[in-house]
Amino acid sequence: MPFISMGGPTHVVLSALKSCMVKIRTCIGALVEEPHILDFSFMLRGRRILVVETNYYSAMELALSLHEMGATILGPVPSEDAALDILLLGNVDFVVFNAQLRDHRVALLAECLRRQNVPSMMVNDVPLSSGDSLCQGRPQMLHPVAHGRFHKVVEELLAM
Repeated sequence: MPFISMGGPTHVVLSALKSCMVKIRTCIGALVEEPHILDFSFMLRGRRILVVETNYYSAMELALSLHEMGATILGPVPSEDAALDILLLGNVDFVVFNAQLRDHRVALLAECLRRQNVPSMMVNDVPLSSGDSLCQGRPQMLHPVAHGRFHKVVEELLAM
């Protein structure tokens, strides 16, 4: 499985979420009679995506959604320091992060992403104003994400 786990019961929750996604896809596929249109696994194949989120369930939701598109997931990690450690190693194609990790704003991570020209997006709990420096050059979505829109935004940013 192309997850680089940072520890914890990640594999148990991931397996349960993946099982649920398979069942949902089966039901939807039977309804539309074209299950092949629901196979997103080729879209991000070979891409290494870092997920930075303190909420375990939100992090797993984002990671699973990206994994379903074929991405290799780095993390998820719950802190800016852990994210910077991975980012500074290189080989990160994209970063999805929450602008507020615990009570800490991720200004240093955003600046590092800008300097390294790594595309990124935010998935936040509360919206930031469009004039906020973290919003400059990067889209934001709110939890819970609409997966179709989330996939589209990630694909568009990686195509640039």
